[in-house]
Amino acid sequence: MLILIAGVSGNLDKYFTRSAFFRWYLVCGLGRSPEKFPPAILSKLEKFFVAKTYSAISAEEAMDSVDAIICAYVPLPELELDGQLIPLRACGEHRHQGELHVGIT
Repeated sequence: MLILIAGVSGNLDKYFTRSAFFRWYLVCGLGRSPEKFPPAILSKLEKFFVAKTYSAISAEEAMDSVDAIICAYVPLPELELDGQLIPLRACGEHRHQGELHVGIT
């Protein structure tokens, strides 16, 4: 299973990533700052997508073959709704076929 973690360079996301690796899942990351991520974990990611802003998602690239999405943006009021809908919008734009699991923290 390939999991995309949106906001992967945040505080909680390192725990999500380690947990996914422990369960033998493949992980892609979407974040603004790859340099904030521990190099030992960053090297294990299938891919790291750099986003300039929270809403800047390259849907075609980030959604390719993804089985699950975890949206773990910082809990700021301006991100509550939009941050939760961005992965769903990207999925719709990509016209993802099959079943997709979305988790929002």
